[in-house]
Amino acid sequence: MTNKLREICYWCGKAAVSMEHVPPRCIFPEEKDVKKFYEGSYRKNLIKVPSCDLHNLEKSSLDEYLMATLTSKVGNNSLAFIQTKTKINRTLSRNKRLLNVKHSDVIEIGNYKFPISMIEIDNQQLTYAFEGIARGLYFYKNNQIYRGEIKVISEIFNNEDYQEAMIFNNKWIKIIENEAIDWGTKVLGENSKVFTYQFSPIDGFNCQTLKLCFFEGIKVYVILNGMSEENRLKHQKNFEFIQENFFD
Repeated sequence: MTNKLREICYWCGKAAVSMEHVPPRCIFPEEKDVKKFYEGSYRKNLIKVPSCDLHNLEKSSLDEYLMATLTSKVGNNSLAFIQTKTKINRTLSRNKRLLNVKHSDVIEIGNYKFPISMIEIDNQQLTYAFEGIARGLYFYKNNQIYRGEIKVISEIFNNEDYQEAMIFNNKWIKIIENEAIDWGTKVLGENSKVFTYQFSPIDGFNCQTLKLCFFEGIKVYVILNGMSEENRLKHQKNFEFIQENFFD
């Protein structure tokens, strides 16, 4: 990264005043919390990009919300479970309103009991957080700001109150997962038990998909649509064909 690039925010291009971790540093467990169970550090070679205050310091509460939402999801690995019982508990003791808990329960697996909570997901906050991660990784990889449109898709957004949106969301996930088999690009991430990412090749529409994976259980797909308005109109029939054949 050139000195000139270090002076501008990865998101908006304004003057940078600090370095932003991508994803937020708080997602990666501290050694003191996991050393009884795991050796080594899960904060190795974290990615950082230059940022203005708005896209770093002023979204610290959003970073905590992202951490709590991702880490506490059922289906993650054991590292996330430990993170929930340590760092997340400390965070929630300071900020009891961080998560909107709908109800709590206990599930039994063998001779063990595990307390679980159902939380109301704030789709808007999570979308903004994932967009920031995508823009940061794009800047880190390409040494330039991403200027196109972004669409975030993940099962984590599923909400029983929005059945139509869930159906549309899940169909897109299946299409992308089938395509990802043939991407042929490298899965990256120094701390793979916490986070990995993978860029797809750029397709004929000048679009690219970024796959984010957290705690080996949560997958988020970010579609980077770099197509100009002129090309979008040119390929409108192709989009209509996809819509009619895959989303009816």
